[in-house]
Amino acid sequence: MKMLLIVLVAAGIGFTAGYLIVGSRPLSAPAQIIIVQTNTSKKSLKLEVPLRRKMAGPTSATATGAPTTVTGPNPREILERLEQTKLRPGPEQSQNIRRVIQLFEELTDCGPAALPGIREFLARNLESDYEEDTDEIRSGWRDGMTTDFLLPPSLRLGLLRTAQRIGGGDAEHILVDVLNSTGRGVETAYITRLLEEIAPQKYKEAVLATAHELLTRPALTGELNRLDRRDQEWLFGVLRLYQDASFAQQAQARLIRDDGTVDSSALGYLNDALQGKSVPMLTLAYQDNRLTNNGARFQIAYTAVRYVGVESAADQFLQTVLEDPKNSGDMMSELIRSLSERGLENRREPSDLDLQVLAARQSLLETFLVGHPKFKRTEDLTRTIRLIGIMRSPTASKPKER
Repeated sequence: MKMLLIVLVAAGIGFTAGYLIVGSRPLSAPAQIIIVQTNTSKKSLKLEVPLRRKMAGPTSATATGAPTTVTGPNPREILERLEQTKLRPGPEQSQNIRRVIQLFEELTDCGPAALPGIREFLARNLESDYEEDTDEIRSGWRDGMTTDFLLPPSLRLGLLRTAQRIGGGDAEHILVDVLNSTGRGVETAYITRLLEEIAPQKYKEAVLATAHELLTRPALTGELNRLDRRDQEWLFGVLRLYQDASFAQQAQARLIRDDGTVDSSALGYLNDALQGKSVPMLTLAYQDNRLTNNGARFQIAYTAVRYVGVESAADQFLQTVLEDPKNSGDMMSELIRSLSERGLENRREPSDLDLQVLAARQSLLETFLVGHPKFKRTEDLTRTIRLIGIMRSPTASKPKER
């Protein structure tokens, strides 16, 4: 059975069954280290509980306080069954998947009467990672994050979604309370989506304060489950959602890892938040002696060249890359070829702005070719110049998509 959901990140790690205690940060607690372990003794999380963050904007919802009457299925019994149902690989896995889906539907049908039990369960900070335990859905959220799914990625995320589906002030209050206390990037990102569906932009400042804090002072360390391994990517995704460029300097500082590779989440954030204005930062990263990984060099260069013909810094960056003897011929060929397609609004039918960009790129390549007659990728330069010329001609047949 497949989950109908999209993901911010790719994950492809094996699976481990059982519950774990997830990171949360009591708002009134001073900074301290808490070591917690799972009941399988195979996982542990080391959690640093930071000081209370100073939230900007609204940080709490107004609970209705309306009494709840339990009729029909008992929500606490449903929660207990959800907690006890494991999705470990085996002959009963498919049946248990169906059971979990049905239990979440039954819990939603309980309406507001389910909210006190959901709140209490979330406060216990227990988690069961359905992604980790289910081979058939292990592809995960690969293209972005959505709030809609058949089988939730985890028990806690499923309960958060259930609260949102029930709706009302009490449900919104539950989401905000978890946002204010969580130490997990995935919960921050997911609650952000849920709150945006309820009240667009209402909690923007509170969400950004949480994301900034967790990026600056990560709460989760140690052996993490699948959802938490991509913690930083979830958080950068929140900044990208709101087009928040205020974390750019911190992202630049962490762009190059200790092993000489690039932090892809920081790179993607800088590209989205600053766009062409990120090129000076990318230039500094490219010239950094710590950048020893050839793939990482290409990653930064490939990000920057999309702004060639738009930003003068990108034009200079391209020349620096093409003149760099450390770069392989294949890398330079790929970068040169990308100039006929990257950063354009419509490659098949270039807009007026695209035509201006293409003209600038063609002139830049022609000038470089004249000044570097012995360039080892002259053929690629010539081919790309010719292709751009065809794209700029209104009467010429357009090149086929590769």
